Amino acid sequence: ITNKREAYIKTVFGEIYLKELDQKAHRETTDRISNDYNKWNRARSVAKYYTPEEIKYTKINEITPRIFRIWADYINEAGLAGTTTHRYIECLFHFNRWLADKGYYTDSTLEMSIDTMLARFSTKSRKVGARKDRYLMGMDDVETITTYWKHKGIGIFYNFYHYTLWYTLAYTGMRCEEARALQWKNVDLRPDERIIYIKNA
Repeated sequence: ITNKREAYIKTVFGEIYLKELDQKAHRETTDRISNDYNKWNRARSVAKYYTPEEIKYTKINEITPRIFRIWADYINEAGLAGTTTHRYIECLFHFNRWLADKGYYTDSTLEMSIDTMLARFSTKSRKVGARKDRYLMGMDDVETITTYWKHKGIGIFYNFYHYTLWYTLAYTGMRCEEARALQWKNVDLRPDERIIYIKNA
């Protein structure tokens, strides 16, 4: 226990805590919408990009609410969208509770003090930098655009690659980088199946 408390935040958060989250995230599935996966992914970003140098080498037994305040301020001022900022500060909540659960704190009130400070922390509005409402294409739009481009020559065989690529993107909602990395082994065009498996990007 004493050795654990002598470790740096950089080591405990960036290695031990992340490793545990990683195991949970990939325990049964690599489903990218699972809560465990999202928790691990956000914590990984915080460890890599949003941990200030001045606290990285703070030992666990030297943690105070002020350390977490510096960390939260750093995230809050990083120019991220409001929703992302809230999610990253949520990572600090989870990490604080994890430290208490694993016996890293000697003071039993420390977890609650940090929790209270983070709960009262003045985070930027979630609406800051949020995506604006975007127009989503319907099938009528797809037909209109493809009909237009057919007249421009896209339906001619020599441009069949572009025609197919456009239809795949339009009808599946795949990302461009996923379509570019698509391989035939991940496409099942049997009438009763008609599935594209996204394996690479």
